[in-house]
Amino acid sequence: MNAMTHDTMMSHHDMTMPFTNPADATHVAVQSGNWNDPSTWKNGKVPGTDAKVHVPEGVSVEYNSTSNARLEWVRVDGGLDFATDQDTHIRVETFVTGLNSHLTIGTADKPVEADVNTSIVFADGPIDTQIDPDLLSHGLIAQGKVEIHGATKYSYSALDGNAKAGTKTLNFEANTDGWQVGDTLVVMGTQQGKFQDESREIVAIKETSTGVEITLDKALSYDHTTPPGYDLDIFVGNETRNVVFSSENPEGVRGHVMMMHTPDAVVQYAEFSELGRTDKSLPLDVGTNVAARYPLHLHETGTEAGSQMAVLNGNAVHGSPGWGIVQHSSHAAVDFNFVHDIAGAGIVSEDGDETGQWIGNFVTGIPGAGEDFSIARDEHKADFGHSGVAYENQARQIVQHDNIAANANTAWMFRAAETSVDNPDRDALQFDPMPFKDVLNNEEPAITGFHDNTAIAVETMVDTGHRQDMATTTDLRSDMIRMTAWEVDKVFDVFSYTGEYVIRDGLFIADDDGAGKAIVMPSKHESTSIINSHFDGFKTAIYDTGVNNDGVYIGNTFKNVGKKIDSSNYGDERLVSADASSLETLAKPVLKLDADADLTLGPRDKDLLISGTITDNAGELRLASNIWSKVPTADQDGINTNDTLLGQPDPEDLLALHGAMRDGDGWVMPVAIWITDRVTAEHFSYRIDIKLEGYTDDFLKQYEITDFKLPSSKVEIFDGYTEAGGTDTGGGTPDPKPTPDPDPDTGGDAEAVLQVGTATFNQGSRKNWFSTEFAEDIDNPVVIMGPLTSNGGAPAFARVKAATDDGFKMQIEEWDYLNGKHGTESVSWVAMSSGTYELEDGRQVTAVQVETDKNGKATVDFSGFDGEIAVFTQIGSHNASEAITVRNEVSGNDSVEISLQRQQDNSGGAFAPETVYVMAMEVGEGEGLQAGNMTGVKRKASQVDVDPDAFDELAFLASMTSTNGQDPAALRLRDFDSNGISIFAQEEKSADNETWHKREDVSWFAAETGVYDLF
Repeated sequence: MNAMTHDTMMSHHDMTMPFTNPADATHVAVQSGNWNDPSTWKNGKVPGTDAKVHVPEGVSVEYNSTSNARLEWVRVDGGLDFATDQDTHIRVETFVTGLNSHLTIGTADKPVEADVNTSIVFADGPIDTQIDPDLLSHGLIAQGKVEIHGATKYSYSALDGNAKAGTKTLNFEANTDGWQVGDTLVVMGTQQGKFQDESREIVAIKETSTGVEITLDKALSYDHTTPPGYDLDIFVGNETRNVVFSSENPEGVRGHVMMMHTPDAVVQYAEFSELGRTDKSLPLDVGTNVAARYPLHLHETGTEAGSQMAVLNGNAVHGSPGWGIVQHSSHAAVDFNFVHDIAGAGIVSEDGDETGQWIGNFVTGIPGAGEDFSIARDEHKADFGHSGVAYENQARQIVQHDNIAANANTAWMFRAAETSVDNPDRDALQFDPMPFKDVLNNEEPAITGFHDNTAIAVETMVDTGHRQDMATTTDLRSDMIRMTAWEVDKVFDVFSYTGEYVIRDGLFIADDDGAGKAIVMPSKHESTSIINSHFDGFKTAIYDTGVNNDGVYIGNTFKNVGKKIDSSNYGDERLVSADASSLETLAKPVLKLDADADLTLGPRDKDLLISGTITDNAGELRLASNIWSKVPTADQDGINTNDTLLGQPDPEDLLALHGAMRDGDGWVMPVAIWITDRVTAEHFSYRIDIKLEGYTDDFLKQYEITDFKLPSSKVEIFDGYTEAGGTDTGGGTPDPKPTPDPDPDTGGDAEAVLQVGTATFNQGSRKNWFSTEFAEDIDNPVVIMGPLTSNGGAPAFARVKAATDDGFKMQIEEWDYLNGKHGTESVSWVAMSSGTYELEDGRQVTAVQVETDKNGKATVDFSGFDGEIAVFTQIGSHNASEAITVRNEVSGNDSVEISLQRQQDNSGGAFAPETVYVMAMEVGEGEGLQAGNMTGVKRKASQVDVDPDAFDELAFLASMTSTNGQDPAALRLRDFDSNGISIFAQEEKSADNETWHKREDVSWFAAETGVYDLF
C-alpha cells in the first residue's frame, strides 16, 4: 500500500492488544522516573520475573537496570528511555510501543557511550496462538517514535592488500574508527560458490605508519585475494555494536523487530543478532512460517509523495533464516549497514512501491535457503528472496549507490512478483517512465541512480526482468554506472519483457575457475547499451538471442575473452572501438517530432500518436520504439494512447494527470517525457504540448494550471544522519523563526498591527498544543495559518485555538482515521486585529470572526472592497473532538461561503459551532506584503508566482477559494525553498485510497516575517 490506512493501522494495533493488554498489567508506571525506583511503580514494586509492564501515556521511564529477570511483556504508551552512560540489560518476551509513544536508546546528540553496553534479549517460550493467532508477538513491535543510536562505528573497511591463509594480522589504511578489542570481524570470502567468509575476534589494535594493524584471535583458514593486475579491494565487516537486540535461544522461538506504520524511526549503530522467524527454507505462510517476522523491518511506514524518511544507518544484522533488513511499503534511507549470514536475502524491498535510497551497504554470506529461483515460486506465488540474493528488489525506484554484494548466488535481483505487490505513487517518482499511462505498475520505473555498486564472488551480479503487462514505449533508461564485478559467472542476466538499460564504465572479471556469458539478453528485449566497459576472462562477453534494437556497444575492451559477441542476428560489426567520450558532442539529445504526429486531444479525438526522431550521442533512433525479434506484435513506433498496455486512457484521465494551460486563445496540455542518452546515461526531460480542441473554457478551467516546470534529473541524496530523529514528538514548544523588529516609523499614526511569523514543530499526540507569543499585543486577533510543509506524507493541516491579545495555540491536526502523531513540519502564520484597515501602500485589508451553524456553514460579506481580493480562512476554535477543516467558495468581491469539512467516511450529523477567522486583502505588492490568486491547483504540485529570493525571511500562506472538488482536502507545500514555492491539494483517505482532486482556485499571501502597521 502507498500509505498507512486506518483499517490497517487499527487492525495491527488491535493485534497487539490481546497479548499486551494494559488491563492485564502486573506493573504500571504511575509517575516518570527510573525503572529501578519503586516509587515509579504502582504498589511500589519494581518489575521482576514474569512481569507484565505498562508505561501509560504521559509517563516516561528511564531504563537503568541490568536485571536478567524474564519479563512476559512490556507495553510503552508513554516513553521509555534507556540510560546511555551505564550498562543496561532487559530480557523480555514481547516488547510493544504504542501509537503515541517514544522509545529512545541513545540519540544523535547523546548516543550510548562507547564503553557502555545495552542489551535487549527476546526471551524464548511458546507463542500462545489463542491470543496471538498471527504470531506477531515475541519481539519488538514499535508503533511510535523510535530513536536508537549506539556508539558510532564504521561498518566495514577495505584491507590494505590481500590476506592469506595462516595470517593472524590484518592491515587497514583507514575506516576502522570505533573498532575495539573484542569486536567480531568478518573477512569476506573471495572464491565464487565457496562461501568462505571467516569470522574472527579482535585481540589487539595497533596504529602503524600506514594505518592500523589488527590482530585476530586465530589465523585465517582461506586465502582472501583479488585478481592480479587490478586495483580491487577485499572488505572486512564489523558485526559488533554496543546496542544489541538478540534472541535468547535461536533454536527456539526467535525474536523479531518491526517498526510498524511509524516513519518516525531512526536506528543507527545497533546490532541485530540471531533474529527473525520467517524461514525461507520453507514455503511461506504455511503453518507457523508466517511472513513479516524479520530481524529489522520497516513495515508500511508510507510511500506517498512527501512521506517522512525512516533511517537505518550503520547497523549490523546477522544470523537469520530468512531476510536481513526489510523495507516494506516505506520511504527510507538504508545506508552503511553490514549484513551477513542470512539464508534467503540480505536487504529487501518487499512490495514494489518502496522509495528512498540504499547507500554504502555491505552484504555478504547469503547462500540461499536450499531452492533455486523459480518463476512458479518467486513470481507466481510471491514467495521470493529465498535463493541467496544480497539485494532483493521488488521496487525499481530506490536509488542504490556504493553498495557491496559478496558471497551470494545473486547480487541484485529485480524480478517482480505477480501477486502481493503495490504500485508506486506516481508523484513520489522523480522519473515518470509512462506519462501517457493512467496507472503505473511497479515494474515500469527505470532503475535510476544505480552507481558504483560492486559484486564479488557471486554467480550473477544483476538479474532483471519483467512479468506484468508493462508498456514498452519509453526512452527513459536504467543507468547502471561504474559497476564492478569480479570472481563472477555472469554480470547482467536479462529475463524477457524488459529493456532500456545503459551499462557504462563497468569492470567485469570472470571467476578464475572459468565463467560463461557476462551479458545475457533474450529475444523479447531491446535497447541495452554497453559503454566503456572492460571484460576479462569470460567465454562470451555479450550473448544475445534477439536483436537488441537501439542498443549500442561503444568503447568496450576485452581480455582473455572467447567471443566478444555471440548472436545469430549480428556480430562484432556492432562494436564501436572509439572511446565513448570522443562521441559526446551533444549536450543533450535532440528530439524532433514527426510532422504527421497526432498531438491533438478532444472529446471526439481521444487518441494521440506522439512520434519522432531522437538524435543522441550514439546516433538516431525513433521515439518510443520497440522491436523484439520474432514478435512483430510487440513492435512500437511512437507513443500511441490507444495501446492497451498504456491502459487506453480517456482524455479526462490525462487532463487530471497533467492539467490544462492557456496558450494564447487556446489551450494545451503540457507533458514531460524523459529521454536517456545511450552514451552518457544522463536523463533529460522534454516538454510536449498536446493541443486541446473541442472543449469549452468552463470545462478546461477545472483542470487549469498557470505554470509548468520541467522536472530536474538531479537525484537528491539524504545525508542528514546526525540530525535524523532529533525532534521530540512527545511535546514541547515549536521553533518559531526570530521575529524582526517592528517596521520603522512610517510617518502616520498606526491604529493596529499585523504580524507575520513562521514555526517548525511536530505533533506527539492529538492532545499537544503549542503556544506562540505575539511581538506586540493584538486586540481581538484573527489568526490564519498554513499550508503545512509535506515532510510527512499523512494528510494534515494546521489548527488554531485560544487566540488572545498576546498569542495563540497551534497544532498539526491529522484526520481522525490516522493516529494524530505527525513528524516535523514548518508553517507560516499571520495575525491582525479584527476590523478593516489600510496597509501603508493604500491597499485595504479586513479581518473578521464568524460562527458556523449546525451545518458547518457561514457567510461573510466583502462587498466593500473596490479591487480584486485574496481571501484566507482558518478555524480558530476546537469545540468538537473531531478533525475538521474549512473550505471557501468566493464569489468575486461580494461574499465568501464557508463550509466545514470532516473526513469522508463520517456522515457525522450536525457540526458543533466553530469560530472561523477570515482575512481578505486586496491583491498586489508593496511594503513586503504580496497577495494574489491562482487557478488549477490539484493533487500534482502547482508553482506559485512568488520569488523566494526577494525575501530574507519568507512566510507564505494559501487558502482554497473554490469547492470544485467535494472530497475533504487541505493545501500542502511541496516546495518551499530558494528554487520556488509549489502547493498541492491533499485529500484524506478514510473512505478510499483515491486522491485525485479537481482543480481549485487558491488565494496566496507572501511576506517578510515581522510586524506591520495598519492604518
